[in-house]
Amino acid sequence: MAGGRKTAFILAGGGSRGAYQAGCLRRLDEEGIAPDLVVGSSIGVCNSLVYATAGAEALWEFWSRTVSLPRILRPSLRRNALLGNSLFSMNGLTDLVESRVDFDRCFDSETELTYVVANLSAGREELRGNRSESDVERFRTVSRIGYTIPLLHPLIELDGDLYADGGFLWNVPFEYAEDWGADEIFILSVVPSELPRANSLRRLPQVALRMYDILWRTLGNSSHLEKRLEDGRWNGIDVTVL
Repeated sequence: MAGGRKTAFILAGGGSRGAYQAGCLRRLDEEGIAPDLVVGSSIGVCNSLVYATAGAEALWEFWSRTVSLPRILRPSLRRNALLGNSLFSMNGLTDLVESRVDFDRCFDSETELTYVVANLSAGREELRGNRSESDVERFRTVSRIGYTIPLLHPLIELDGDLYADGGFLWNVPFEYAEDWGADEIFILSVVPSELPRANSLRRLPQVALRMYDILWRTLGNSSHLEKRLEDGRWNGIDVTVL
């Protein structure tokens, strides 16, 4: 909180383009801008965890070394569309992300980390994170839920309900940051208004992620919010869309 101003970062979801978000965080860090609140969905959850653990430069390094997401989606014999509720195992993605995350540090962080998750059992979105959960293991579970892509990954149980990534329900949770009391909000949206041409759709993971990219572009784009801003402000809040 600089000069008493409360700063919120919204790390929106958007398929396989998390590296763009990492670049935005790096630029904000260079300008000395740090958040008091991070609200994330989908790939934004992954980025927030690495960012809260070791900072923007470490997140940039993470993406510079990370293989493409389709290559870490591992088919599962036990969890698949015929025998269960998903096409792929979650293990590859979880191992990749959590190898760079200090969950104790994230849980105890002065920065609020809040994630949009979908309670599929109850049929609603929920906001959960390091301020809502009672211990670090529950926070770890909520974090995993935040990037558990429905249909691709197995659903995760918490308190008797089944959960998944909530980005499709509320990809840019601007209203939460507004109600939280932010004076300035930076929206790091990775959903483009137009998608580049897909040159390779030979493997199931590539096809699945392409379909999710198209769906995210339709449901999760922040352009509708940008059109409502007046000189970069909304109800007295400074808003920057990156």
